[in-house]
Amino acid sequence: MMENMPLLSIRNLKTYIGTGGPPVKAVDGADLEIEAGETFGLVGESGCGKTILALSIARLLPPGGRIISGQIQFERQELTQRTEEQLRALRGGKIAYIFQDPMSALNPVMNVQEQLLETIRQHRQLTGGAASDLAVELLRQAQIPDPQRRLHQYPHELSGGLRQRVMIAMALSGNPSLLIADEATTALDVTTQAEILSLLKNLQKKIGMGILLITHDLLAVAPLSDRIAVMRAGRIVETARTPELYKNPTHPYTQTLLNCLPKVGQGKQTSRVVPGDPLLETIDLRKRFSLRSGAFTPQGWLEAVRGVSIKIRAGESVCLVGESGCVKTTLARLLCRLDLPTHGFIRYRGENLQELRGKQLRRFRRSVQLIFQDPMASLNPLMRIGQIVAEPLIIHRLAQGKDLEERVGTLLGEVGLDPSLASRFPQSLSGGQRQRVGIARALSMNPELLICDEPVSSLDLSVQAQILKLLTDLQAKRGLSLFFISHNLAVVSALADRILVMREGQILEEGTNPELFRSPRNPYTQTLVNLAMKTI
Repeated sequence: MMENMPLLSIRNLKTYIGTGGPPVKAVDGADLEIEAGETFGLVGESGCGKTILALSIARLLPPGGRIISGQIQFERQELTQRTEEQLRALRGGKIAYIFQDPMSALNPVMNVQEQLLETIRQHRQLTGGAASDLAVELLRQAQIPDPQRRLHQYPHELSGGLRQRVMIAMALSGNPSLLIADEATTALDVTTQAEILSLLKNLQKKIGMGILLITHDLLAVAPLSDRIAVMRAGRIVETARTPELYKNPTHPYTQTLLNCLPKVGQGKQTSRVVPGDPLLETIDLRKRFSLRSGAFTPQGWLEAVRGVSIKIRAGESVCLVGESGCVKTTLARLLCRLDLPTHGFIRYRGENLQELRGKQLRRFRRSVQLIFQDPMASLNPLMRIGQIVAEPLIIHRLAQGKDLEERVGTLLGEVGLDPSLASRFPQSLSGGQRQRVGIARALSMNPELLICDEPVSSLDLSVQAQILKLLTDLQAKRGLSLFFISHNLAVVSALADRILVMREGQILEEGTNPELFRSPRNPYTQTLVNLAMKTI
């Protein structure tokens, strides 16, 4: 009788990345096995090789990437010896991916329906009404509200969380045997994250697929995973069943990661009451968007921001929390005047923001900086890192020549990056490194107000702690004001003076930290706090 074989078996895998000069040993002798129907968690810090290992399985490596040695067996097939044509039959079908960066993975000129139908026709051999019905059902399974309307939207019209859920629907469209989820819940709030992980678990029971769940969030991976492997510098340093790993970690690196886990109630214990007039204030702020069924055919209006009134004072940390799709990012864009409101007012130092022109507007642009949610989409792929960080300094004529080079190196060092990375391009960096480049660029203007749109959502725990400490140190040193947007209540607990809870475009509750965590009044806030309080 033949011994049962694992669904996926990787032995001594070595994958190197080289585009000139010494190759980077991204995966350096990794071993793991995944059984059919098992959820296997792979955790580790940004840049440790998790994504390259996942891409090696179906040979989807970036330019310069190649498998040096090792074995990858999937359903008794040795994938390292398969032809490109044979691999194409597996990709998106038997082996499906949910990629880390949905904005880069989705086609910006195709709407959601077109992208879903493309995968359904290829891997399910369905056409016409049957394919369209399945597309709607997949969106519904991925917990996307109003799926019929979302089918006709484009990626840029969706929030980061909704884009990620479209990726999940596309991955499931091929009815895979192995689903590789690379940071699939990174951009999601705690409630949606729990729903998506529960959805994956239910689908796994239904169709028996194995799941490789890649993440830097040790709390997110625990409820779903049967076993967990910890990766560092291209190697698997520890593998254990989930309860055992958290109770009795054996490797020092695993112990360090677990010690970095943020916990609600163990962060900022006192909040400053900042006196004086607000630095920035909104009054009954509203934003409507036109809904269209075609290029020119109006379908109605969507009121996204619904009567938001907030105040941010000099030197204060105000944190906004809410689930994905509640238009937190839309509010951030309004505060930066990247978009204009439909109704209401935004005042900065008493001046009506909508009326600023010329030098006044340029001065405002320097004073208020935004850290974007999606680092890859906000960094120019044709510019080197040093050029990206230097660009605002050049535009505003704040530095040139040797001084410019030194300023760029200092900024990169402040956010935990080696200044030597200035010569590299964004696509050669990990997701966490790219996010830190965005932070360095924002800090280059010495702003009064820093609007942070999920700035640590893609960072591993240790770097997340470094960035949060950097922001608090900068605030203390420069009197910096922070408007910090997050779905991670543990992060908010460590940073906030005041907390605003948002849902469906409205502010439901406002309170100081830590009082809001101790006595939440709104039922939705109570749900968020209860989910955040859950620990391993």
